[in-house]
Amino acid sequence: MGKSAARIAHRSSFLLPPTLLRQLKSIWRWPRFWNELGKARQGFRTHGSTYDKPILFVAGLPKSGTTWLESMLKSYHGFHAMGHPANTSWELAHDGSHHFEIPTGFFESFEGGLCVIKLHCHGSKNNLQRLAEAGVPYVVLYRDLRDAAVSHVFYVKRTPWHPEYPLYKDLDVQQGLAQFGRSLLPEWRDWIRSWRNGADPKNSIVVSYEDLKAESMTRMNDVAELFGLPKEPLPGIVEACSFHNMKKAGSFFRKGKSGDWMNHFSPELRRQFGDVIADDLVEWGYEADDQWICQE
Repeated sequence: MGKSAARIAHRSSFLLPPTLLRQLKSIWRWPRFWNELGKARQGFRTHGSTYDKPILFVAGLPKSGTTWLESMLKSYHGFHAMGHPANTSWELAHDGSHHFEIPTGFFESFEGGLCVIKLHCHGSKNNLQRLAEAGVPYVVLYRDLRDAAVSHVFYVKRTPWHPEYPLYKDLDVQQGLAQFGRSLLPEWRDWIRSWRNGADPKNSIVVSYEDLKAESMTRMNDVAELFGLPKEPLPGIVEACSFHNMKKAGSFFRKGKSGDWMNHFSPELRRQFGDVIADDLVEWGYEADDQWICQE
């Protein structure tokens, strides 16, 4: 979808009822897939001999930098960002795709293309097995769940087609964060645990959004090595896809700032989130202890 078409689609999301938008998304899922696959296969015909791996797989929670990483990967000549109708169907049926289970034959669907596949799926036994059977290496990206929660609430409140929009649209930010803490926080915590505990260290990289942002060249060198991508284009790719340049080009990124949660968390929210993820934040390196819960 070109930039002008994307802008029209975004404006339409404020004019059409959310139910109709979801129906259109369901109807369009297969035509869109075949359109994208055609481009990916053209890329393979032109550039396929350049690369070791035709599928670049990224798993990440929403609002955790996956679109940014996807943009850098699809900057390699010939690669095209791909969705899949099975994932779209799951998202529409379950109001989200972080529990998506990769079906049999999923990766065979992309045969003959240079594909960047970005999914929000968790690291379930099934998904890990599907990746292993297909011999597909993968990058897992996660983020401080407090910042991810803030970004998610702002995003949902301005996105009428999002399945959670009716729930969040009339809430202020702190009310929205409290709702997130009651509903998604335990699931997103378990999502990170699933990949950190289950990912194959020989065939994957599990990296935080904060590390990717702070050490973009170093981390992207690691990613390129995992996927067998040439490293020569990386400086230009990282610069072109910097947060500043993508924001200037009209990206939907809001802030991308680490620690923004401190501007929005009340003492009550600190306690609510601390009850669920205090120990995890220490394990994942975001906090030295649980003193952040008590700070004003």
